[in-house]
Amino acid sequence: MQHFTLLTFVQGNALGEEGLSNLCPGLAACTSVEEVNIRAVGLTEQHQEAVRLFADVASCHPALQIINLDGNLIGELLCSMCTMSLLC
Repeated sequence: MQHFTLLTFVQGNALGEEGLSNLCPGLAACTSVEEVNIRAVGLTEQHQEAVRLFADVASCHPALQIINLDGNLIGELLCSMCTMSLLC
C-alpha cells in the first residue's frame, strides 16, 4: 500500500462547499497526509459549514501539519479555525 503526504487541488478548481465536505471523510481516513493545498478553489464565507467540518477533521488528524487556504475568501474567523486546528 502506498502512502502519500501531499493532497493538492488545482488552483482555480471550483471545489466549493460540496467538494470540501466530500473531501473530509477521505482526509480523515488517509492518516499519512501531512499537507493539504486547497489554494484558490472558490471557498467563501458562505461555505462556513464545510470549512468548519474541515477544521474539525484537521484537528483530529495525526499527521496534518500544513493547510494552504490562500486565495479563498473565507474570512479571518474561518481561516483562524483551520489554523488553530493544527495547534491542538
